[in-house]
Amino acid sequence: MKLILALVLQLSLCSSLVSVAHVHAHEKLENVFFSFHVPHAWNYAEYSNTAMSSLIGIGPPNQIILVPEEFKDRMLDSNEKDNAIYKNIYNAGAFSQFAQDADYNIKNAPLTTYVKYFANKYPYLSIISKHDSMVGKEKAVKIEGNDNSESVKLVIYLVLHDNAAYNLDYVANENDFDKYLPDFEKMIKGFQFND
Repeated sequence: MKLILALVLQLSLCSSLVSVAHVHAHEKLENVFFSFHVPHAWNYAEYSNTAMSSLIGIGPPNQIILVPEEFKDRMLDSNEKDNAIYKNIYNAGAFSQFAQDADYNIKNAPLTTYVKYFANKYPYLSIISKHDSMVGKEKAVKIEGNDNSESVKLVIYLVLHDNAAYNLDYVANENDFDKYLPDFEKMIKGFQFND
């Protein structure tokens, strides 16, 4: 529960909602930082939590929140955008987040340092497995776990690119986890950094 609340807090720090879209086909989502193909029937919103957006209230989107079509109503209430996406995740639901970690400001450090930072930032993440992977031609660490409850499962890829940290997350209720995991893995497979 506390990990989910921490992810809600991270989303609440995003200062500007850039767009919300319903995806009808395998649409390529591209921003200044990264791109990937969004699977059919996933809805998404783009946010900015860059230093620029903190200073002036707008900035380039560096965080994408995605939900499967059947949970799209959780994105509609703009007054509760921080909580609505995660609402009832313990009963049903799934979401994904592709984000540049604007809080991580350590430069020229190895990926293992970011992995430790992330684990410390989310102490309620219960790690079941951790292994090396690749994302967008960069070395990554894939974490599988839960939020100290058995009802919510997570897959998180942590990666560094051009001295910036990224976390690519999939969070789902145990009943929906396997249903949407292949879509998330397809997004990871097609993920590219925009240089």
